[in-house]
Amino acid sequence: MTNSNNLGVTLLEQSQAQKEVTINEAIYVLEALQNRGVVDKDLATPPVSPSAGDAYIVAASATDDWAGHEDEIAYYNQSWQFIVPNEGLALWMNDEDKLYVYDGASWVSYADNLNNLEKLGINAAADSTNKLSVASDAVLFSHDGDDIQAKLNKASSGDTASFLFQDNFSGRAEFGLIGDDDFTLKVSADGSAWNDAFSVDNSGNVNFDQAINFGQTDLDYYEEGMWTPTIVGETTAGSPTYSVNAGIYSRIGKTVTVGGRISLTNLGGATGNIKISGLPFTISSSFFGGVAFGYANNLALSSGFDIVGHIPNGNASILLYQGNNAGASSRMTNSNINNTTNLYFSLTYIAA
Repeated sequence: MTNSNNLGVTLLEQSQAQKEVTINEAIYVLEALQNRGVVDKDLATPPVSPSAGDAYIVAASATDDWAGHEDEIAYYNQSWQFIVPNEGLALWMNDEDKLYVYDGASWVSYADNLNNLEKLGINAAADSTNKLSVASDAVLFSHDGDDIQAKLNKASSGDTASFLFQDNFSGRAEFGLIGDDDFTLKVSADGSAWNDAFSVDNSGNVNFDQAINFGQTDLDYYEEGMWTPTIVGETTAGSPTYSVNAGIYSRIGKTVTVGGRISLTNLGGATGNIKISGLPFTISSSFFGGVAFGYANNLALSSGFDIVGHIPNGNASILLYQGNNAGASSRMTNSNINNTTNLYFSLTYIAA
């Protein structure tokens, strides 16, 4: 007898007797493959009391009436009938609530086949650039146990792994590893010209490229570094020499804090009123800066007088004075210091 190509249903012969048998068997095959679902796919032994119309996928190492019918569809209607699946046949698995597809060798979960897709669009069209495209008012990623972590991985340091925020598909903000391994936030008004707001290197150092607005003022400057304090005579500048003349500074906005140390080895011909030059920033024209001396020795000061100093407004030098508690003061000259003078000092002032 002749069977159909795909389902193997027996076809009627022209002179066949008992045609109803062949027709009924064909109907049973079609019924077995309708989407009422398969009871189970993990049984190797026929159930003791199957219901008429039940269908099973025969598991490996089948026994009894199912022996030799592994991966076939066993359909019960007073007796067991078997359907050999063809590649692409899909059946719903009732006990698992999953769709299974026969791949030509075994039954596999359709959901498990959602791997290595070239692209996927959810309510949107994916393309060769946006291989995953989603159109939704909200997207939820939830933990499956305890933690959840999203990962963006780039090929090398010079590439980009970032989140880009757009307005009508025109970029407005982007943060991530943008062209290097520093974490950067940048913004744009038009999607073309971009401004870095800040970046964080792999040591944790934060660099602010723009102003920081605290509501009333902009913190638009930060700098720290070294400076070189030098003794200068106002009559003759001189060329002093030192065992140490070094300083550090930091500037936040317009506030400058400096520290310095001077240890002379030779006054170098400096004469007249003495000052310390080399401050990293000029003081504001509306501000005077007072100097604190933590340590000073080898000075020739009047009895009861101490070394004091200040920065005149609009200046970048510390003028040295000797003063006492009674309010008397005078500029220090080269006669008040010598070749072994030591000065340790600090001050805070407002830059111009």
